[in-house]
This record gives sequence, C-alpha cells and structure tokens, in this order.
Amino acid sequence: QQRKMVILGEVNLDDPSSLEALRAVLRVYASEDELTPLSFMLIGNFVSHPVMAGGGSGGSIEYKEYFNDLATVLADFPTLLRTSTWVFVPGDNDPWASAFSAGASNPVPRPSIPGLFTSRVKRAFAAAKAEAPLPKTDDNVPVEPIWTSNPTRISIFGPAHEITVFRDDISSRLRRNALTFGKASTAEDDNDDDEEMPDTTSAEIPTPTQIARKLVLSLLPQSNLSPFPLSTRPVLWDQGSAMSLYPLPHTLVLADAEAPAFAVTFEGCHVLNPGKLCRDEGRGRRVEWVEYDCWGKRGEVREIWDS
Repeated sequence: QQRKMVILGEVNLDDPSSLEALRAVLRVYASEDELTPLSFMLIGNFVSHPVMAGGGSGGSIEYKEYFNDLATVLADFPTLLRTSTWVFVPGDNDPWASAFSAGASNPVPRPSIPGLFTSRVKRAFAAAKAEAPLPKTDDNVPVEPIWTSNPTRISIFGPAHEITVFRDDISSRLRRNALTFGKASTAEDDNDDDEEMPDTTSAEIPTPTQIARKLVLSLLPQSNLSPFPLSTRPVLWDQGSAMSLYPLPHTLVLADAEAPAFAVTFEGCHVLNPGKLCRDEGRGRRVEWVEYDCWGKRGEVREIWDS
C-alpha cells in the first residue's frame, strides 16, 4: 500500500532551476516500480519575491504565469497526478497578503492561494484523470489538488495521526532578534595599541543539529508556532488557536528555507524540515526534500545532485 509522503519546501516557480529540480524529484518517483507516494506536499514561497506588491495588474498576471509553468511540469507526470494527493501550502510572498506587506511579516494564520491563479494546475489534474479514470472503488484520492492555509493540519488514517505544517523562516527571525556575546577585552588589550583588536563575535558556527535543536526547543516547549512578540510576527488572535501546539501533533513540518533539512524527534513529536528545494553548490545543484513514512511516522532527508 501507499505509505510515503513527499514534502518539498520553498518551491520558487519563478526560478527555472527550481522547476527543473521539481521535475527531477517527480522523475524519481515516476520511475519507481513500487506504488506511487500517498501524497505530494509543495510548500511556498512559490515566488522568490512578492510580485503582488508592485501595484497594477502586472503582478497578478505574472504570478498566474508562474503557476501555468508549474502546470506544464506536472502534466508530464499524469500517473502521479492521478494516484497521489497533492497539497499546496502558501508562504509570505504569495497572495493576497504580500500585496500589502511587500515581503515583510504577514499576519498568521493566512488563507490559501486564491483559485484565480491555479486554474491551469487544476486543468492539468482533470486532464490526467480523464486520460485514465480511477476505479470507482478508489475514493481516497481527491479529484483536485488541495490548496490549504498556513499553518495547516492534516489527518491521516483518522485522528490517530495528525500532521501540522507551518511555513515560516523561524531561524532567521531568531537570529535577527538574538543577543550575542563575544570575547571580552582585558585592560592589557586596551593599553596595547600594537596588537590587533580582539574579535568580539562568536567564532562558533552552528551545526545543522544545533540549528534543529534551537528551532524545536523554541517552539514545542511553549506549545506555540509563533514564540515572538506581535511586533516581530503578527498573529490574528481571533484565529490564534490555529497556532497552538497543545497537545503536540504526531508530526510537525517546519518549512524553514533558511535552515538545513533535518528530521528529529522531541517528546514523541517528530519534527521535519524539508529546507529549500534546490541550492547551488560548488559542484552543482543540490536538490533536497523529505520523504515521510506515514506508517512509521518517521521522515528521511533525501537529496540528489542535478547539474
């Protein structure tokens, strides 16, 4: 049976390399002999900059064209469109909130991407299902992709398995509001004009494990997805219950494009970060995502190199 959920973060549709990376990932699962994944989850930002903030109608037309490009890529994999559930989670640069914030912190929670921009993607799914209709007994696969809010909660196999998904660059927000202490200078250092001034910045470079621990310990013990003051991360308090992590879900997907991909467990809650879909490295382009086992409730970071 299908048991995999493929989670891809920061799918920038305005970046041709990101579209090629998406195609490379879909090619991996389309070529497998075993059953296709249970679900594909694509997480924004779907544009690298807030195109809706430019004013006029050009921004909306440009944004729609990016999803038309996505539909072209998806149409090459009709089997995956027919047999898997597709979920799309927006980011801060996606409409409509980005039209007013211009890339700054949007109030959360935020609604899904309006259907005005996604009609071509929906037609790609309809065409794939019309090409080879599923048996009538298969009622688990939605007819259309799911355009959900941020954050969102997904239930698999009923209430026994809950997944919470939140797209936010929490690690960079923590760095901007952090207080760092460097090496203190001594009286001898102050009197010696010939010596070089001591480095007052911390020389320790955080490892991916340290970044993962900081993210997890900043959220889960407080049972909230936004441990920041309202001036740093606005929250719509009439919908503030959507930010709660009490009780802890079985799995938490923290889509943080500024942090490395990881999969860790804290107090029984498995925390995943797919990172950024593609990054340019010295020896090529690294494509990175998370493959989640819905039965075992554990995720694994996967990567391929795409030149």
